[in-house]
Amino acid sequence: PLGIILEEGSDGMVFIAKIDPNGNAAKSNFDIRIGDIVTAVSATFGDEVWSTRGVGLDRVLKSIKIRAGDFVTLVLESSEENEDQKNQAQENASQRRTDAREKFGEPVILDPITLTPVNSSEPEEKKEGFFNFFK
Repeated sequence: PLGIILEEGSDGMVFIAKIDPNGNAAKSNFDIRIGDIVTAVSATFGDEVWSTRGVGLDRVLKSIKIRAGDFVTLVLESSEENEDQKNQAQENASQRRTDAREKFGEPVILDPITLTPVNSSEPEEKKEGFFNFFK
């Protein structure tokens, strides 16, 4: 037994909810804390690990249960580290959008039928339906 209880967050990430002080996790001498996020788990065979980001508790538990061999590897990430990475990713995405707008200008909205630019500042004109079937 691993000696940990796992739970699933609203984002599908699995985290450590409880650590048994007499379990293997506590005895491993690794810095394992309540709230740590399970980001990868051992593959069924071999030394590879598979990402568990957002896959949910059921898939993580199944991966652990069907593991062939005497041990399982869990890759953990502190919840603070995870939050920092999310914030950094949002900042990077915002900067990329800004850079793209500087290089290419503002986005252009195209009419899905004619593929011509639609000027969003002009009021949309009333269009007749397709062969007057749809209005």
